[in-house]
Amino acid sequence: MLDVGTGSGILAILARKLGAARVRGIDVDPVALENAHLNARLNRVENLELAVEEVSRQTDESFDLVLANIHLSVHLASALDYFRVLRPGGLVVLSGILAQDAPRIGYVFKQSGLVEAGRMEQEGWVALVWERSQ
Repeated sequence: MLDVGTGSGILAILARKLGAARVRGIDVDPVALENAHLNARLNRVENLELAVEEVSRQTDESFDLVLANIHLSVHLASALDYFRVLRPGGLVVLSGILAQDAPRIGYVFKQSGLVEAGRMEQEGWVALVWERSQ
């Protein structure tokens, strides 16, 4: 699992606690990564890969799941990178998106070769699930 924009590391930590075999959290902010390391220690989570880098720098690895709760502009700029790092049949879950912005994401992600696999909307916010087709 790849957590893009890991921040505090909460999604990566939860993934490990739920049994994900391999979890990698990346963020462009070194201070956020320090916080993620601290939170992993506080939660007694080991074998968590954390790195200061962008999703565009992920070159040799592929993942079954990508989680990203980051700014709309990053999602739009990273659609091809999400496709590239996903294994066939893999999912990318986007959260923290205003419902009014979902159509823009839909257009860009479809152009990138991803297929919408689900959505949940609540109080003007939406979480989207996209799949890389086999």
